[in-house]
Formats: sequence, C-alpha cells, structure tokens
Amino acid sequence: MRAWLLLGLLPLASATGQAGAELHVSKVGEGPDFVALRFPQDVPPLRLEAFLSHVMPPTALPDIPSARLFGEPTEAGQTALELGALKLPAHGRHLLLLSRSGDGRVRTRLLPFDRENLPLGGVQFLNLTSRKMRCSIENEAVELAPDEVKLLPTADVRRRIVNHRLELKTKEGWKIDSSSTLILGANRRFLFVFQEDHPRSPLRRELVTDYDPARNLAPLTPPPVRAEPPPPDPPAK
Repeated sequence: MRAWLLLGLLPLASATGQAGAELHVSKVGEGPDFVALRFPQDVPPLRLEAFLSHVMPPTALPDIPSARLFGEPTEAGQTALELGALKLPAHGRHLLLLSRSGDGRVRTRLLPFDRENLPLGGVQFLNLTSRKMRCSIENEAVELAPDEVKLLPTADVRRRIVNHRLELKTKEGWKIDSSSTLILGANRRFLFVFQEDHPRSPLRRELVTDYDPARNLAPLTPPPVRAEPPPPDPPAK
C-alpha cells in the first residue's frame, strides 16, 4: 500500500489583503517532497512541504482564479516538474488531491472539504478507477461511478470497529472484491480513495484520516473583536 503524503499550508493573504478559498493539499504515492503554487501578477509563490498521513490546517489562497502547480526539486541541479494549471475555487474550504495514474502522470482533483461536505464522523469515498463500485461500512453502502465521490449517509463520532466491503460491477452483477475489518477512531473524518494501474489491475486503496477536525474545521482567522466603550470616569471626590 502506497503511503499518503499530505501537505501543510501556511497562511497567505492576497496582494489586495483579501483571502480567497481555504485549501488543504493531499498527495498519493511517490512524488516530490515539495510542491509549489505559482500565481500570476506579483503574488509570491507558495512552496509546500509534504507531510505524512494527516490533514494539516488550511491556508487562505489569494483571490486569483488560477495558478500553476509544480513539483519542486529536492537536490541542486534538478528542474521543477510542471504539473499543469490549477483552477482555484473562489470561496469555501477544499482539499486538493494529487494522484499518480497508471501511466505515471499526475492528476489533480479538488474536493469540498468543509463541515457540510465531510462532517465530523463522516466517511467519504472517491473512485479514481474506470470501474463502477459499491463501498460499504457495516449495513450502509454507496455506489460510485468512475471519478465520482460520495459521502456515507450516516456520520458517527464514536470509535468503531467496522466491516468494510468493496464490490465491483461485472456483467454477472456485483462481485465482492474484498472485505476487511477497520478501526475508525472517534471524532475524526475519513476519506477512502480507490485507484488502479489499468482497468484489469488490482485496486489500490488508501484511507486519509483527519485526526484533528476541530482544528481543521475552525475558521482560518478569528472573528473580529467588538470594541466596547470605556467605562465612565468615577465622580470626583
């Protein structure tokens, strides 16, 4: 099973002082230790270090519609790997998922990552394969077409030991691909991602866990402090 590398982002304000979307970044499989978002105009780029197996706090992106994404070199003399253009969301909190396809190219997928789309205790599934599948946790299941993402209907914040089943749609109907027992920790959020090297290859799956959703779902900046008038001076004696 390939390791998940998750990228922590530092807060950033735009050139106008206004924040656009809020962003987490996650990367699947082998890849550069650093990536960069390069913006047009005079906005400084972001250089992002890779972290392992957890979701880091988001950053505020500049209010710009697009950026260029690069894999940063790890040694002197290496060149940056261009990963293509990235259309930035105008608002909301998102997860940028980078994954490596069977031919070695890097693909990107932007997922809403706020409380409404992935609530505390929620389990979400993302199908990056060419096959239709059914994903189950205990007695609840969702069916996913290729490149589709869905949330399990019930969110549960308790620590649970559950049965996870994966079925694939065939000409003969649904066929069980695998079944396993999982421990889902309390007060966390989970994202299952399914990949393949080619349409007949074994499936590759990973579980991304948000270990600290209270931090990662909190507002990026604190609310403004309300100014209160000072108390009146005491009467002169």
